[in-house]
Amino acid sequence: MLYVIIVLALLLDASLFAIVQPLLGKILLPIFGGTPTVWNGTLLFFQGAFFLGAVYAYIKQKLFSPRKQLLSHLVLLGLSFLFLPLTIVLYGNATHSPVFSLFVTLIACAGLPIFLIACNSVLLQTWCAISDLKAFNKDPYALFSISHLGIILGFIAYAILEPHFGLKAFKAGWSILFIAFTVALSLVLLGFRKHLPDRKNVITSSYKPASLSDKIWWFFYPLISMGLLISYTNYIAIDLSSFPLLWVAPMVFYSLSFVITFARKYFHWISDRVVLALQLIFLVAIMGLTLFGKTVGTTINFIIHSGFFTTSMILIHGHLASLRPSSDHLPSFYITMGAGNLIGASLTAVIAPLFLKIPIEYNIFIIAACLVGVRVNCNITRQILPWVVSIVAITAGTLTLNSLNVASQTPIVVLLASGAALTLAYLRNFPPQMALFLCAILAFTQWQKLTDGLVCVDRSFFGPSHVMQSGDYRYYTNGNTLHGIQSTHPDYVRAPISYFHPEGPFAEFIHIFNQTPRPIAVMGLGVGTIAAFAKPHQKIDFLEIDPLVKKIAYKHFTYLSSSEGDISVLIGDGRALLQEAPKKSYGLIVMDAFSSDVVPAHLLTLEAVQAYSNALQDDGAIIIQTTSRYYDFRPLMVGLAEALNMKIMTGTDYEINSGREKDLLYISRWFVLTHNTKLVNSLKKTRFWHEVKVKEEASRVLWTDDYANQTVLLSTPN
Repeated sequence: MLYVIIVLALLLDASLFAIVQPLLGKILLPIFGGTPTVWNGTLLFFQGAFFLGAVYAYIKQKLFSPRKQLLSHLVLLGLSFLFLPLTIVLYGNATHSPVFSLFVTLIACAGLPIFLIACNSVLLQTWCAISDLKAFNKDPYALFSISHLGIILGFIAYAILEPHFGLKAFKAGWSILFIAFTVALSLVLLGFRKHLPDRKNVITSSYKPASLSDKIWWFFYPLISMGLLISYTNYIAIDLSSFPLLWVAPMVFYSLSFVITFARKYFHWISDRVVLALQLIFLVAIMGLTLFGKTVGTTINFIIHSGFFTTSMILIHGHLASLRPSSDHLPSFYITMGAGNLIGASLTAVIAPLFLKIPIEYNIFIIAACLVGVRVNCNITRQILPWVVSIVAITAGTLTLNSLNVASQTPIVVLLASGAALTLAYLRNFPPQMALFLCAILAFTQWQKLTDGLVCVDRSFFGPSHVMQSGDYRYYTNGNTLHGIQSTHPDYVRAPISYFHPEGPFAEFIHIFNQTPRPIAVMGLGVGTIAAFAKPHQKIDFLEIDPLVKKIAYKHFTYLSSSEGDISVLIGDGRALLQEAPKKSYGLIVMDAFSSDVVPAHLLTLEAVQAYSNALQDDGAIIIQTTSRYYDFRPLMVGLAEALNMKIMTGTDYEINSGREKDLLYISRWFVLTHNTKLVNSLKKTRFWHEVKVKEEASRVLWTDDYANQTVLLSTPN
C-alpha cells in the first residue's frame, strides 16, 4: 500500500508543480505587458527552484539522519501555508527592470511553496534509495520518470480546465490541493520512518560509479536540452503562432522524453537508431522551411519543429539516463543536472536577449542537439533511409522551383546538394560528418534569411525586432508580425500605408473624427504611422511598453519626427498609463497593441475598457484594431459594448481591398466603441463602416481580469 501512496504523492506533487507554472505565468502576463517572454522568465525561476531543491536534499543528506530529514521537511511544509492563497503583488519596476522584478515578485509571493514542490521529487528518491522498500531502492530513478508523468498530467489538466475557470477559482483550487497534498505527504512521511535507517549511511544501488567525464555530461546535457526548450518555446510563441496554451506543448514533449528515457525498460521498443534517423529527417525539413517557409502552413511548421525537438530530447535525455550514478550520488546528480538546467535557461531567457541582437540561439541549440544526437553508436539502415532523404531533398528542390521567383537559384542548389551529401553520408556510414554538414547548411541558410535586406536588428525583454529594406519601402517586424511600413521615396515618405492606408477603414474614421481635432492616446507605437494623420499642434500620446520600439521608430522611421502634431511617446503598459491619466484627457483612444498576432487579453477586459472610458471625453471614442489570422473579436466587442452600454461600429476592407498587398494596402478590421451618436451617424454614411446591432447579435463574450477564455474567439485563419 505504501508503494501506491508514494507513487500517487509523486504524481500529485508533480501535477501541482506543472499547474502552477502556467497559472503564475497567466497572472504575471498583464503586469509585464502580455509578452510570451514572461513564460520563459517564469520557467527560469522554476529551474532555479529545482536546483535549490537538489542542493537542499544534498545538505540534508550530509548533515542529518534520515528521520531528522523527515521532521525538518514537515516543519517547512507547515510554514508554506503562510503563502496561501497565492497572491501576486508586483515588486520592482516591470518596465525598466522586468527580469529582476519578475524574480523578486515570484520569490516574495510564492517562493516557499514552489521550492518545496520542486524538491519533493529529489527528496523522495533519496529516501527511497536508502530505505528497505525493494521496489524503489534498486532503481530510485524510476520515481523521476513518474514525477515527469505527473508533470504531463498537470499540464493536460490545466489545458482542459483553464477555459472553464477564472484565476480566483484556479488559485483557490491550487491552494486547496496544495494543503491536501501537504497533509497527505506528512502522513506518508510519518509512516515512512520505520523503513529508513537511523544512520546517514546510504545503501548504494547497482549503477556504476560516476567519473569526471560523466559529471561534466550531467551538466551539459541538461544545459543543451533546457536551452533548446526555451528557444523552441520562443519560436512557436513569437514567430509561429499565438494559439492559446501552445507554449505549454514544449513542456509536455520535454517531460515525455524523461518518462521514456528514465523508464527505458518499459520503452525498450523505441530504438535510438530510429530516433536519430527521424531527428535528421526533421532537420532537413527545418532547412526547407527556412528557405521557403512562407508557403507552408502553421500546422506543418509546428509538426516539423516539434518532431525535431521531441526526437532531440529523447536522444539527449537518453544519454543522460545512461550516465545515472549509484544512489549515493543521487543528490549530486540532480544538483549538477539542475545547474545545467539553470544555466541553459539563463543563457536563453536572459543572456541571449542582452548580448545577441540577432535571435540565433534557437539555431545554436539545434546544432548542439544534432551534435549530441550523433553520439549514438548505431548503424542506420542503408537500403531505405538514403532513398527517403534523397526524395525529401528532391521534392524540396522541386517545390522551391515552383514557389520561389528569385533570380538566384542558391536555395535550390543548397537543398539538392544537401540531398546528395546525405545520401553519400549514409551510404558511407558517416553520421557525424553528415550532421556537421547539415548544421553548416542550416547556419548558412538561416544567416542568409536574417541578413537579407537587414537595416537593423535588436531585441529586448519583449522580443526581437527587425527593420528590413526592400526597394523603396522599410519594414518593421517583431517575429513574423508586421508592425509597420514606411516608404523611403521622398515623394511618399509621409504617406500612411499598410493597415493605415488612405483607402482603408482607419483613414476613413480618422478623417471624420479629426474634423474637430482633439487629444489622442495610441496604445502601441509600431513605427508611429498614426502620427501622419495629426493636425497641426494636435496632441498625440503613444503608449508603448518596450523602450526599444521607441528607439527604432525615431531612428529608422520618420513618421514621428515629421508629424505636424504635438507627439509624445510614454513608456509603460498602456492600460496602466491610461489608469493614471487625468479623467477625460483624450477625445480618442486607439488600441493597436499586439503581442505576436493577438491583442494582449488584459487590454480587452471589462475592467480595462472601463479604465479607458474614464480617460475618455464624454463624446469621445475607442477604436480597436482586431486584425488577426486566428481570432474573431466580434463577440468580445459586442459583449463589451453591451456591458458598458456603448454603441459599436465595425469597419473592415476585407472584401474591397483583398489582394492589394502589392500596393502596400493591408486589409484590416476595426471596432469603435462610443456614446457619440453624431459620430455613429457619420460613420454609417461611409464605405467601410457599419453599425453592429448588439441586441441582434447571436454571440457575445465578456472577458474580465479574472476570466478570459481566448479559445472561444478562435476562427479560421485569414
